[in-house]
Amino acid sequence: MNILSNGEAVAKLAEEWQGVVRMRERLRKQGASVEALYNLPLLLAFDVLRSALRAIKKEGRFSSDGNGLRALMKAAEEVVPWVDYRALRKGAKRRNAVAREGELFPAATCQHDVDNVSAQLRAWGIGAH
Repeated sequence: MNILSNGEAVAKLAEEWQGVVRMRERLRKQGASVEALYNLPLLLAFDVLRSALRAIKKEGRFSSDGNGLRALMKAAEEVVPWVDYRALRKGAKRRNAVAREGELFPAATCQHDVDNVSAQLRAWGIGAH
């Protein structure tokens, strides 16, 4: 299912997502021993999710008062199809804790959250791997 009809927006989001994929693969290949590094793709993944929601909003599928991730997710909760909204909200809270408070989460938690974002983007027809 393609939730966006704007092919240019889909291509841009897919390109952004490839940054997440490349970073995560580099971390895996280099055998990064510092778990903190796994928090970086977490930040990037939720930035792509926010960009996707902004694009969906721009197409008029929902409206929101803000453009932050929390506001966009809340406004779109009942309007767009979600694979696992609750899991994404929990991941978004962790993303905010990393970005705003410098909190770090274990690699497995970060990878799980990134996988959830990937599944959501794929469900929306945005090329995420």
